[in-house]
Amino acid sequence: MKKIRLTVTDIRGADWHEDYDVADDVNENDWAAKTIARFNDTLKPDERARTLKGVEVLAVIDDEELIEEYWSELKRLGDCYDELVLDKEAWCEPFYYGVSARDNFFDEFPEHKD
Repeated sequence: MKKIRLTVTDIRGADWHEDYDVADDVNENDWAAKTIARFNDTLKPDERARTLKGVEVLAVIDDEELIEEYWSELKRLGDCYDELVLDKEAWCEPFYYGVSARDNFFDEFPEHKD
């Protein structure tokens, strides 16, 4: 996973930054151009079209490290609620869709949700 920063502007001329996470295999420049184009194609009445001025890769994040943290949180929740959390690959799949370990656990075991 990569953390990228877009530098954008609009008709007012002031620049600002927007940060996003994208997959390692995604070309950040293509992704940014498509994202800005999609925004501009779907403007609401009070929004202004944006212009992409630059793209910067801020960090490359090791998915394996994040998966281990995610799995550890799932196991901790399982221990806390006396539930078996097995099959790391299946349990960690929602990670790639942006689902937190906590939400993933409580989706599977709603009876423990506060």
